[in-house]
Amino acid sequence: MIGALTVLSVALVGYAAGHYLCALLALGRARPEAPPPPPAAVTVLVPARDEGPAALHALRSILAQDHRGPVEARLLLADADDTSFALVREAFGLGEDLAAEVAPGRRVRIQLAGAHGKSAKIRAAMAEVDTPYVAILDADHVAQPRWIGSALGHLVRAQAAGVPTRMVQSRRYPIAAHGLHRFWDSLQQHVGCERLNLAFTRLGLSVFFTGTTALMESDLLRAHPLRDVLTEDIDFSYATFFEGEVIVADPRHGSAEEVSPDLYSFLARRRRWANGHTEAFFRQLPRLMRARLPILSKVQFLFHGVHYLVILPVFALHLLVGLQFVQRLPLRSVVASAVTALLVAAILTHSQRTLGKRHRFLELSVLFAWLAPAALIATNLTLALVTGDLPRAALPLDTSLGWVQPLTLAAFAAPLVLLLVGLLRFRQWGPGTLLGVVVTYPIAFYLDGAGALLGCVDALMDRRRWRKVARDRAAGAEQMPTPVGLRESWQLGGGLRLAGARSPSRLGMVLAGAAALSFAAGIFAWPERVVAADDVRCAPREWDDLPWVDGAARSECGPRVALRSGTATPLRVDDFAGPLDESFWVRGDATFDCNESYFTPANVRTGPAGLVLDLRPETRGDRRFTTGSVSTGEREFLHGRFEVAMQASPASGVVSAFFLYRFDPWQEIDFELLGNDTTKALVNVYFNPGEDGDLYNYGHFGTPVEVDLGFDAATGVHRYAIEWDAEEIRWFADDRLIHVRRAGEPTPIPHLPMVFHMNTWATCSEALAGPIDEAALPTHATFQSVAIHRWDPAPRSGLDALFHDPVDPDGWMTGD
Repeated sequence: MIGALTVLSVALVGYAAGHYLCALLALGRARPEAPPPPPAAVTVLVPARDEGPAALHALRSILAQDHRGPVEARLLLADADDTSFALVREAFGLGEDLAAEVAPGRRVRIQLAGAHGKSAKIRAAMAEVDTPYVAILDADHVAQPRWIGSALGHLVRAQAAGVPTRMVQSRRYPIAAHGLHRFWDSLQQHVGCERLNLAFTRLGLSVFFTGTTALMESDLLRAHPLRDVLTEDIDFSYATFFEGEVIVADPRHGSAEEVSPDLYSFLARRRRWANGHTEAFFRQLPRLMRARLPILSKVQFLFHGVHYLVILPVFALHLLVGLQFVQRLPLRSVVASAVTALLVAAILTHSQRTLGKRHRFLELSVLFAWLAPAALIATNLTLALVTGDLPRAALPLDTSLGWVQPLTLAAFAAPLVLLLVGLLRFRQWGPGTLLGVVVTYPIAFYLDGAGALLGCVDALMDRRRWRKVARDRAAGAEQMPTPVGLRESWQLGGGLRLAGARSPSRLGMVLAGAAALSFAAGIFAWPERVVAADDVRCAPREWDDLPWVDGAARSECGPRVALRSGTATPLRVDDFAGPLDESFWVRGDATFDCNESYFTPANVRTGPAGLVLDLRPETRGDRRFTTGSVSTGEREFLHGRFEVAMQASPASGVVSAFFLYRFDPWQEIDFELLGNDTTKALVNVYFNPGEDGDLYNYGHFGTPVEVDLGFDAATGVHRYAIEWDAEEIRWFADDRLIHVRRAGEPTPIPHLPMVFHMNTWATCSEALAGPIDEAALPTHATFQSVAIHRWDPAPRSGLDALFHDPVDPDGWMTGD
């Protein structure tokens, strides 16, 4: 899984690098103002559908152009039932022919096209256009006075410079950007897209038609009529692109437009764009190889065409990251995160009001899959901040490749960084806009991704119809809206409003409240006791290379904070002052691989010092030494605290240890003191998947980490402990937490009952504990006392029994 994460990360880093390059190119100075254009006649087509007063405002802004040539503003409607028809006709006093000369060189006309689609209206209008130039302005726009003159000047200048162009795409601005949805709609369209236009222009490349605020030679639109597709602008752009046509940009003048006032509109626009943009890209992609275009232009087409497809690898990477965090987080946090994501997905699905239960269920499923990892990441980050354990906030990427994590974060941060650069470049930078972008970026990122994913679903389902996108209607028929820029909309103390003009629905508010409570429950309900680890030196040793061992954690010594989600209740305490209790403790009489000694009952003795395990230089079978071991026999424990007070053997090559162990499958938790350096402990976990009886017994080294104790374990008695629960393993020395393991860091937590052991033995591995010093023999390890505690989980861990615990909650110990 880590490898897949790394591959996806590298792919996104490559795409993000293109955006960073565009940001750098956009920082240069814009081209100078265009020279005054010739007084050519221009027809401006204004397609509208029930836009009401907005269409009237668009027409008036066209008539107010400072262009010296004749201008006709032509409103394109389906029929006389349109809400704009009566308003416009009355405002300009239009007669039966629906046309009038309202000023010298300025003419207004209503054309009834008999069709509702934008492309069909424009095709019908072009049959009656007799001017050399035609422009398109959507009815929810207000043109700036210099739009036509500036665009025509740019066109003439570019043609004079030898650019094969017949069209100019002018700049767009917001009418207002108050509220979260308008703010981010404007940021993406009026900062992000315009930044790309600047970069493309500097590279000598074409820009792309946005469907509005564009001027072109009439013959171009006749030769390439708009088709009845979802995004006729991109379809037109790509069709002309492969014919060698270049669209030049006017970086200064254009129009101000309405932006998304509510959640429905914000998502609906993006899902339509994602659907139509991607459809046009794949339709034109076969032409790429045979097209006679420069390499840079072909790269530009691919870069632009995959814009909405990038959400798919982001989605996959996001899911993989979420699955990693499922293993790391407490179960109740995972459940709470899932509930939170489901509730938020329900809010977004409800906002779209899609027809058909099957479509709505599919939308809900996709949105849940998109938001669940986000909830997990947010929960993990919040827990990291609450506990002060900041390393846990890191993404689960391959840390052996040190550049992957920072570059992946840079790729995910690319939209934020590029928008900030755009604000600076377009002089929209201010305390309010800066704060607004940084604070609301995570919300916008996930909403934008949700819209793009829904668009991909729509493309797969061939869904092409939605409710009409909402528009603001604050201004009356006689009141022209006054555009307010991003900076003015988000001034501190005035515009920092996250809501749009429309209040959320009652159901949406209930779901949002429930989502907030669910998220809080995942963080704060039944809180764990936070235990800080000592700042001790540690070093991983060689690990097994197995599918369930996360090699990315090799360079880490574990979290520096533990979340103790329960309490320990003493069950068995022994000081071994009297005879060994043979009804509980079993003396060892066996050996194992790489053990140069044989366990014999005679090497186990008790007395005033406690339990003494002797290691003697005497032969037993093929072993050169004998030694002692005790265990709980057939008594197995699932979770608990296992504490000993002991003094380790000081002999090189000898290991003094206590641990938990089982076989079929092999799982083990070790606390070992090494004779060649008794100032260090070796903590280790062996894990194999499966249930009791499964023959998964792979491994050799386990996942050992060497930890400095800060004292010599062979010169006196010290207290050591292993705490093991469903979510963590914690190792202690003299009540100091010295190491922590969580699920997936680097293995899953052992989940099956195990037997408790204490022993000392001579190892065949010099790398483990040094060469055997026979001159130091006989030797021994002393266990002054041992305490075995059952583990009482926090109340919420009742959920663990449902999902993880194969043993009855009261069956933490098995056997007689």
